[in-house]
Amino acid sequence: MIELTLTLLFLTFFAYFLNNKKLISPAFLYAFSFLFASLFALLNEKNWLLNLNIKTFWVITFSVIEFIIICLIVDKFIQLIQNSKPNNKKIIKNYAFSFKKGKKKFVIIEFIQMLFIAISAMTIVRVTGQPNLANAVNTLNYSNNGFSNVTVELPTYVSLMLTFNQYFGMIGYYLFAKSVIIRKKINIYYLIEILLALGSTLLTGARGGLLMALVSIVTFIFMFIYKSEDINSIRIVKYIFIVLIGVILILFLLQWSAKLLGRNVDTFKPLEYVSIYVGAEIKNLDVFITENNFPIHGQVWGEQTFYSLINFAIKHLGLNLESYKLTLPFQYINGYSLGNVYTTLYPWLYDFGYKGIVFLTALMAFVSEMFYKFAGMNKLKIASLSQLFYGGIIAPTVVFSFFSNKFFEAFDIVSLTIAIIIWVLFNWIFRNDVEVITKNNKENV
Repeated sequence: MIELTLTLLFLTFFAYFLNNKKLISPAFLYAFSFLFASLFALLNEKNWLLNLNIKTFWVITFSVIEFIIICLIVDKFIQLIQNSKPNNKKIIKNYAFSFKKGKKKFVIIEFIQMLFIAISAMTIVRVTGQPNLANAVNTLNYSNNGFSNVTVELPTYVSLMLTFNQYFGMIGYYLFAKSVIIRKKINIYYLIEILLALGSTLLTGARGGLLMALVSIVTFIFMFIYKSEDINSIRIVKYIFIVLIGVILILFLLQWSAKLLGRNVDTFKPLEYVSIYVGAEIKNLDVFITENNFPIHGQVWGEQTFYSLINFAIKHLGLNLESYKLTLPFQYINGYSLGNVYTTLYPWLYDFGYKGIVFLTALMAFVSEMFYKFAGMNKLKIASLSQLFYGGIIAPTVVFSFFSNKFFEAFDIVSLTIAIIIWVLFNWIFRNDVEVITKNNKENV
């Protein structure tokens, strides 16, 4: 196991320096994701009887190496295209959302979001039949993950309300980060927007969305740090230190948050619980690779990898499948319950075998790097769609590659369509509430 951790440590540093020391580049995030998980797996090597299969070592290592290479190729290709264009010395003005101009409209939207949360909370309690919101949220989460024989389905209007709050919240993350970096101050209304989005996420009972939202905020912050005119190494180190403190705090609060949502986790020690959430995926993947022959053919092509797309086909295109669910068996090793998550590599192996690692790693790296490069080309005056897409969707799903197949699961056609509509409408509604950023008017951002 130590060999994997050291290899991933080298690859993470390699990706970091290869990408101009950018902490939000896809290659760095992907390598760091597996390094992070491997550290916790290493801490539990004896408890989990983790004698890593050489196949597991090479599956993870090869995927990380390939991801870095594909990102590098895309980066060089885009640089080649940009360098082939005539050098345009036209001064590009730096536009930003003027909160003073758009305050009334922004506050109205936040008030509507509060109503959405209240309606959603009351509906969740009603449809689950539970006496309080905590139990209702836990029941909903168990139903969504297939842990219960009781099926709970929320009305469409509730799903739409929560989806609206989630994707409008990404605009809040974006504006909050821009305000913090440019103004070096916190806008209370942007902070409220963040809390509304996080609250909406918690109503589903899944903490993954909450953690991914925090990754989005960090991504946006560093996105604007790298664009800032007064960037320096001391400032970057300061924010890295703040992020590290935040990560440690979040890890300590994981077990408490589970209790808050009504889950029984009292039997776990703090480090044991954190390790199961962060590091057990490596062991679970190792068990799958050791004990199974793959690909495993199911009802439909790519059923474990393209879960969101297949669900869309079932609901809207008439695809007929019997009891379609992800195959995620719980693992119990040496008396330890290690959950049922296996990293993003598991469904790729399950559906397509080792070829899946090659092709899907390349696809994920290509898409991630393309959006990363587009995010550096801000063309909209208020909130760039490419920046919102990269910071709000791409970066968090890449970071959680150690956990599960978040990247391909994020490509839900309905949700992404709603996201784009919300982001385009925001830019249109507030199109007149902009101003050019200068040293004298940063307080309006």
